[in-house]
Amino acid sequence: MQNLQDLFEFYKETEPTKGKLSSAVNVLIHISQALNVAGPEQVGPDKYAEIIPAIDEYFPNSIDKAIQDKSILGEMIGRYGPRDGWENPLHALLNSADSNLRQYVFQALEYIGTRSPELVLPYIEKYRKSSDLLMRNVASILVGKIFCAGHADVLKPVILAWNKNDGHIFIDDIMIQLKTRKSSFSSKDCEHFMQWLHDDLNITF
Repeated sequence: MQNLQDLFEFYKETEPTKGKLSSAVNVLIHISQALNVAGPEQVGPDKYAEIIPAIDEYFPNSIDKAIQDKSILGEMIGRYGPRDGWENPLHALLNSADSNLRQYVFQALEYIGTRSPELVLPYIEKYRKSSDLLMRNVASILVGKIFCAGHADVLKPVILAWNKNDGHIFIDDIMIQLKTRKSSFSSKDCEHFMQWLHDDLNITF
C-alpha cells in the first residue's frame, strides 16, 4: 500500500455500493486538489498526516461536505486497516469533534477486524474504557462481530483477562449487545460465544 490510489483500489475489491464507490472517487479528487498534487498516486505516506486538515480546508464553508468526505475516507481506511501509515488519519478521524463521524469510522473497522482482529484489538482496548458511550458501544459490538467471525481463539484470553481485572462493565456491555442485536449475531460461533460467556464467566442472558 504505497499511496491513496492503492487504498482506493483495495476499497473497490471489498465491493462497496455503487454510490459509495462514486463518492470515494470524488474524495480522491478533492484530496488531490486540496494537497495540490497531480493525482492520488502522489499522496504517499509522507502526506497522510495532511489529509484530514486538507479536507477541512477544501470545504471551509461546508462542514457537512467535509464530514461526508471524511466518512468515506474513514470507511476506506477501516476496510484496509490501521497499517502502512493509515493509522495517522484514522487517529484524527476517531478524535473528530463530530460524534457521528467518530462512531461511523470506528464501526468501519469491522471489515478488517473480522479478518485480522489483531489490527483492531488495540482500538477496542482503548475505547472499552471510554467515557464516550457511543464509542464504548461500538467497541462491544466489534468484540461480538469478531468472535462470531470465528476468532474465539484470539478473543477468549483477552476477555478472560478483562474479567480478571477491570473489564466487568465492558463484558456486560458485550452481553447487552448480543442480547439486543440477535439478528446481527446469529451464527454458530455466536451461539458458542453466548454459551461460553454463560458457562465460563457465569453471565446469564
